[in-house]
Amino acid sequence: MRHDVQVVVRMPADLAARLDKLIPALVEGSDLAAAGRVTRSTVARLALARGLVSLEAQGASTGAGGVS
Repeated sequence: MRHDVQVVVRMPADLAARLDKLIPALVEGSDLAAAGRVTRSTVARLALARGLVSLEAQGASTGAGGVS
């Protein structure tokens, strides 16, 4: 069973604008739109997931097991 956790994050307005700017591209160019409405939260979750993969890979490649 999936357990979601709500996380509230404050961010600069320009970062939120960058998330918003990606919405149309994700609606047109991905399977996300088929799953439902693509929102700023959808884009933020995708960016967070992809960023975590990158940071985890960086930590694994340095042998640190994480990023400081």
